[in-house]
Amino acid sequence: MAKQKRVFSIGLIGENPNDSNALVALLKQRYEGRFAFTYLGKHRTGDQLSNPKMLRVLQTEFAAKQPALVIYIRDLDALASSTTKWQQRQAEFAKIKQIVGEEALFLLHVYQFEALILADIDAFNRQYRVSYSVKGDPTMVEKPKQKLMSATDKPKAARQYHENDSAEIAAKLDYAKLVKNCGYFRDFDAAFAAKLPKQ
Repeated sequence: MAKQKRVFSIGLIGENPNDSNALVALLKQRYEGRFAFTYLGKHRTGDQLSNPKMLRVLQTEFAAKQPALVIYIRDLDALASSTTKWQQRQAEFAKIKQIVGEEALFLLHVYQFEALILADIDAFNRQYRVSYSVKGDPTMVEKPKQKLMSATDKPKAARQYHENDSAEIAAKLDYAKLVKNCGYFRDFDAAFAAKLPKQ
């Protein structure tokens, strides 16, 4: 009898369930069937992720589920040039790694998750029936979430964008465009691919 192959389990820690679900939708486009996801600290959001009580909960959940890899998902809420914010987020990730070990990746969205939508704005425009344009590096756009909400707050738009839509729109984004147009996601994708077991 053939030995059953162990599923490569990935633990997700996100500052918002929308961000975690959006990443699942994205990674399934390229890597479907190569992993299973589990959520850690699911009912904690934003800055709650770094408080001591949350870290104790996370430690318990990690010990119980023992994923092979952990991905920490966070918005920088600033441009990459903000050294203070950058250091703050890296310090948070360091605390997470003290619990989960070295098998961890950090997906730090610059400015917010919506930078990925800007990296394939055509998909967004089709979905919401608008014609919003983006010039240059999507990570240089401040407050992209608000800009997308404003762009779809129009009578002819299919509906107004809301962060609850993130998983839905993520499934329709062109993964190759994200890798091409968004530097931080390109780096993350390369690191993630390197962690997956060889097929």
